[in-house]
Amino acid sequence: RQSRMTPRARRQAPAGRVALVFTDIQGSTRMWDVCPMAMSSALTLHNRTLRQLIARHEGYEVKTVGDSFMVAFPSAKQALQWAVAVQVGLLAMDWPPELLKLSDAAREELEGQVIWNGLRVRVGVDVGTAISDIDPITRRMDYCGAVVNTTARVCRLAQGGQIVLTDSAYREVSGEPGVTFRELGRQVLRGVIGTLLCYSAVPSGLAARQLAPRGAGVSPSKRRSVPTL
Repeated sequence: RQSRMTPRARRQAPAGRVALVFTDIQGSTRMWDVCPMAMSSALTLHNRTLRQLIARHEGYEVKTVGDSFMVAFPSAKQALQWAVAVQVGLLAMDWPPELLKLSDAAREELEGQVIWNGLRVRVGVDVGTAISDIDPITRRMDYCGAVVNTTARVCRLAQGGQIVLTDSAYREVSGEPGVTFRELGRQVLRGVIGTLLCYSAVPSGLAARQLAPRGAGVSPSKRRSVPTL
């Protein structure tokens, strides 16, 4: 391939063993149908917040597809810290009032604490060795391989406002302070051979969010909280 990235972009793109993150906005199709103007403003806030946090946590924006982001990080720790910052940051946004009238973006409080407010973003995290190459159209680094497919499927497993990690990612971040990990059991993911043990990472300030994965795990009876080390 003849296309080249700028030196700055090349330095930001991790290679080899990487942590990948996929995001997706819950209920976005319906919200675009019901209140397109408010959704347009909300998406601008969403994109700005995610990109500011990508820079802060030394991530690399691979691409966006619709309202979904694909981001690469040098380590699972940085990926998780970014995902937590995204959930906390979006909660503090000043969202359009029309958006907050919808069930997938409604403001909710529990015992005086805001636990939902605005767009609800699902996040999936995995780590592994990816094949990387420069996309000739975007001139940015892109990735392929099993880790890409797994990360995308793990993201689809999550509910809006939930961070789901594979066991591989969890083992690299299990001692991260300020986060409670909940074992979700072994999950069946489309396109992934066998089952995959997954965990939910819950920021300490959002512990009131009680979310099970959207997929049906093969061992739901084994879901449990896992304390940080």
